[in-house]
Order: sequence, then structure tokens, then C-alpha cells
Amino acid sequence: MKRNEEAYNHAKLLVDFTCDLIRTSTTMSTTYTNAIFEATRQDVVELVKEIISRFPKAIWAINEDGHDIIQLAVINRSTKVYRMLYRVSKLKNKNTTIEFPFKNNLLHLAARLAPENKIKHAYGPALQMQQELQWFKEVERFVSPLNVNQKNSFGETPQMVFTKEHKKLAIEGEKWMKETAQSYTIIAALITTIMFAATITVPGGNKQDNGLPMFTNNNIFILFAILDGISFVTNAASLMMFMSILTHRFYEQDFFYILPTKLERGVGMLLISTVTMVFAFSVAFSLVYFHQIKWLIVLISLLLYPAFSWFFWKFEAVS
Repeated sequence: MKRNEEAYNHAKLLVDFTCDLIRTSTTMSTTYTNAIFEATRQDVVELVKEIISRFPKAIWAINEDGHDIIQLAVINRSTKVYRMLYRVSKLKNKNTTIEFPFKNNLLHLAARLAPENKIKHAYGPALQMQQELQWFKEVERFVSPLNVNQKNSFGETPQMVFTKEHKKLAIEGEKWMKETAQSYTIIAALITTIMFAATITVPGGNKQDNGLPMFTNNNIFILFAILDGISFVTNAASLMMFMSILTHRFYEQDFFYILPTKLERGVGMLLISTVTMVFAFSVAFSLVYFHQIKWLIVLISLLLYPAFSWFFWKFEAVS
């Protein structure tokens, strides 16, 4: 909240400075249009609002490339400015068709690859591709239905432009997704093996007469069995998710929902499986050694807390 107030105050000072320049300048339109275009590129929505409130004609300003501020917001992925302008109904009517420079409509501009400084490399190419598709779909809701299949001067529809611009990113996204799924598949396969072995070789062993586990009537043993079962089932499900990613055909539109959802669910179930596996180990350990080494159980419990805290902190930071 404090950072937003500081940003707004800074933007307000810039507006006041711009207004002072305008009052003393013979090139009034150039002064405020340069300010609003730069604010749009930087996605400083507070500054754009201030300029439009003081100079309503600024909303119709055109830069040297023939783009107004909403077109510039679409090209530069300025989401805050775009969503603010989206609520202005008169802009919807104006931006149905753009005849300059190559008969591109607003959706053609959204189909371009995002500027380098707006791509979030930490997310990986597949999730970058998802963001690009999400932006394309969002702008598609803004334009007229006729614009969706409209061709520009090169005979290209917006979808054709998107495919051409994002061809390299789609290839990198497929490679990244497969490598990630393959790494998780190895981990899931190891956990499946461990939990299956834990089901057969239960803590305390089996009775000689009937083969039943020694701790069958112990409530702690029942808890161990439940945790072991949950870990095995969720891990098997995550393994199938990762295998389905590895065998997927990787169509362009699949990056929008199907592939990221499979990866997210696979990782989520693998996380549940890992956590329940650790708890199953703790329960089994306490079941076998509770009467001999009580202090060791307490020590393990204390060590598990910071380990899980760090893990979930890292997980939240990545997500």
C-alpha cells in the first residue's frame, strides 16, 4: 500500500511538471503526448489517468508509428493501462479497425511477441507462452468479432501472426515442458518404488502364524497405513500426469490451459505424496523405536519443522 502511494505521488509530480511545461510551451500537443506515450510504455496507470483527466484529447493522440495509447498498451503489455482504457466504451468503437501502417487491427498487435523487458524469464518458456496466449485472448474479447479473422496487408490473420511470432517460443516451451516432466517422472518413480516396498515390509514385521502385521491393532499403525496409501496413490497419479505431458502432441493452443494445468496438478500431487511419505516415515519410526529412543523422535520432529518451512517458502516464491 505504501509503495502504491509513493508511485502515485511520484506520478502526480510528473504530471504537474508536464503541465507546467505545457503552459509555457508552444508545442503543447507534443509535450503531453510524449508524456502519455512514455507513461503507457512503462505501465504507469496513475500518470495516464492524470494526463487524461487534465487533457481529455490526449486519449486520441497518435505517435510516430500511427498508434494511439491503447494500441501502444497492447504492444507493450501494459496491463494496468489497457484495463483502465478497456472500460472506456468509446475506445471500443474506435479500435475495431486500424488502417495504419499495414491494415493491422488491435488483435494483430496483440499477436506480436512481447518486448524483451516484459517477458518473465524466471517462469520458463512454457509459462511465458501461456501468458502470451492469455494476453491474446484478453484482447480478442475487446475487438469486434469481424477483426478475429481479418487479414492485414500481408494477408495474415491475427492467429497467423501469433503463430509466426511465437514459433521459437513454442519450440522452447515444448522442450522445457518435456525436460521438467521427465525430471519429475524420475522422482515420482522413486517414491512409488519406496512406498510400494513400505507396504510389503511393514514396521515390526509380520506374525509367523498368519502373516498379518505385528501392529495390526495399533492405532498408530493404522495411521501409517493411511499415510502410505495416500502417498502411493497421489504419487501414481502425478506419475501419470507427467507421462501424459511427455506423450502430448504440443499444439500451440494447449499451452493456454491443458499443459500448464497438467504440470500444476502433477507437481501438486507429487508434493502431497512427498509430504505424506515423510509423515509416514515419522509414524513408522515412532511406532518401532518409541519405547527405546524417545529423544531421537523429538529431535526428528524438531528437524522436520524448519525443513518443511523452507520447502513451502521456496514453493510459494516460485509459484
